[in-house]
Amino acid sequence: PTEIYTLETASPLTTFSESALTSAAFTMDTHYKLQARFRYSEGVLVEEQKDKDVIKSYVWDYHNTYPSAEVSNSSATFTTYSSFESLTPVLRGWLTTNCTLNNSVAYTGSASCNLPSNGSISKLLVTAIPN
Repeated sequence: PTEIYTLETASPLTTFSESALTSAAFTMDTHYKLQARFRYSEGVLVEEQKDKDVIKSYVWDYHNTYPSAEVSNSSATFTTYSSFESLTPVLRGWLTTNCTLNNSVAYTGSASCNLPSNGSISKLLVTAIPN
């Protein structure tokens, strides 16, 4: 699911609009309240936010098989990590210039990154991260 809604009402309903799916949009009764949102990437959950709760992001490794980290109060868009542990190293979210993955030298996993003097690794963030 990408969103979960529940029906909330303080008293018995006297009117109710049936949900409908048309070619233009999905409509539902206004008594339904959003309880949670989920976002996926490459088949795995990368972000969730429950109603009145902080957003949580998830970092996956080993070909999206195992979660490596959970980040609280940050969307997946603003979460950056690198991993040289799995068989296919990834640099998710990093902006790189002249960075070459080296599979013959590995300090913590199966690869490392050769970064020459004219190379760089960075992450562009906005000054204020929205909630």
